[in-house]
Amino acid sequence: MYGYYYRGELVVLTASQQLVAVSEAGTAFRSFVSAQRLERDPLSDDLGLQARGLGLYRLSPAATEAAQRVDLQAELLRFAQTTPEEIQPVFEQGQALLIPANEIIVGFTAATTLEQARAFAAGQREAQGIVDVRAHRANSYIMVIDNPANGRVYVVSQFLAGLDEVAFAEPNHIVVPIEAPRIP
Repeated sequence: MYGYYYRGELVVLTASQQLVAVSEAGTAFRSFVSAQRLERDPLSDDLGLQARGLGLYRLSPAATEAAQRVDLQAELLRFAQTTPEEIQPVFEQGQALLIPANEIIVGFTAATTLEQARAFAAGQREAQGIVDVRAHRANSYIMVIDNPANGRVYVVSQFLAGLDEVAFAEPNHIVVPIEAPRIP
């Protein structure tokens, strides 16, 4: 399940059946994309995706049949488990796409300094894979996780949100506008 808690309520996201984000940094993705007949979407040129080395790939029309879609989901999972390259689900939300990143915005219940947030994260490093912490806004910090593939950021966010010290923990999505904003 892909979801996170926002103001105490679980926000559940449903992955697109037509789009997937794939790391373009390695070489294994090329053969995978070719074998699965995935087509690179023009939205891959978004700066947020480029900064993370991800590209958006669209299933070919033939691959959208129900049985083939199930096979593709199994292939995506297998590929994600056998390669260091990142595969992420894509969520279509109105006029934007949300793609999980490797960052979680964490707010604390008590006033917390950056050093205290780093000490807290160090206690979660082994179990949750938190590898970096940096300041965000008042009493909130961005925590970076290792191995974010397959939306793992949601599992870590849910875990952190359940801790007494944490007021909220939300994924810091890559947001890709589907259309350029209209200026009147």
